[in-house]
Amino acid sequence: MADDPTADPAVAEPSAPETLEMSPVAAAPIEGTDIAAPGKDKAKKDKKKSDASRGVETLYRVTFDNHIQLSQLADNKANMLVSINGLIISVLIALVAPRASEPDPMIFPALLLMLGCAISLFIAIIASRPRIVRSPISVADVARNSGNLLFFSEFTTMSPEAFSEAMGLLRDDRKLLYDNMNRELHSLGVVLVRKYARVQWAYTAFMFTIGIAVFSFLVMAFMTFA
Repeated sequence: MADDPTADPAVAEPSAPETLEMSPVAAAPIEGTDIAAPGKDKAKKDKKKSDASRGVETLYRVTFDNHIQLSQLADNKANMLVSINGLIISVLIALVAPRASEPDPMIFPALLLMLGCAISLFIAIIASRPRIVRSPISVADVARNSGNLLFFSEFTTMSPEAFSEAMGLLRDDRKLLYDNMNRELHSLGVVLVRKYARVQWAYTAFMFTIGIAVFSFLVMAFMTFA
């Protein structure tokens, strides 16, 4: 019996073609491209707006602080003049009053000094005296962007409910807020100009008073002892 070739173990059956498994490869981003560019642009714009807003707030805060410090400086100068002139007048009255009935040539320089110090004292008091001008304001005025809601002499004419409503308008509208701050800053500047001008007049009067009093004293002394 002939051997069956199919039964020969040495003869191998043809094998099926092998299939290679391909592992999925993640697509690498192309160098130089930014997928999140729109998001980054929006973040940059938001950051620029935030920086600009902080810059404006810093501008107003520093300017208001400077004006308040200048106002305090003017008040201190006026108070110093009030103290000095008051002291000089008190001393002169104590010295001149007992000698008023006696013919003393030195009374004339003392009277000049007293008169000049009284003028300087009066101007210094006017400069440091509070001045309040009450101007009625309403919610409609604030909505029309008129008036100054940030100044106490104006918003105190409103009721608490109307004031809260007007402040709500300022919170919701940045232009209204900045315009009210501009008007408040301008009013502070006007007050400072008037206050410093009066303080300057007071110091000028005091300076000329001292000069004239000393000159008249020297003249009287020369005439007396000549």
